[in-house]
Amino acid sequence: GTEYHVTTINVVHDGTNASHSQFGTVLQGTSTELATFDTDISSGSVRLRITPASTNSTVFKFKKILLDA
Repeated sequence: GTEYHVTTINVVHDGTNASHSQFGTVLQGTSTELATFDTDISSGSVRLRITPASTNSTVFKFKKILLDA
């Protein structure tokens, strides 16, 4: 397709709780976001959960940058 959704998501956690902030979203070919995002912690792993807005085939690509305080 010709629809694109690019966004930046920052995730922070304390080992028990996780939260995120989404910003810088750019949409092309659509006026609505192609997915929604949520975070959680499961079995000690922080997860960014992505839910597609459509049942159509959607390809997700991401880049992860880790910062340790």
